[in-house]
Amino acid sequence: MATIKMISEKEATGRVKQIYAEIMETYDFDFSPNMFKAMAHRPVFLEAQWKKISAVMRESANWTR
Repeated sequence: MATIKMISEKEATGRVKQIYAEIMETYDFDFSPNMFKAMAHRPVFLEAQWKKISAVMRESANWTR
């Protein structure tokens, strides 16, 4: 049983909705992974984590080319 209510894409507003859109575009998913939905209660934290994760992903992609 989940102890943290996750914020779905339909419930997301403002910056959280924008971050979800960035995540889905980056991963080419039609959903945002649950770990981000759990962080969405704290938009500043979600944004900080997403910036860190996306920076690492971009850097990793450059290494393989």
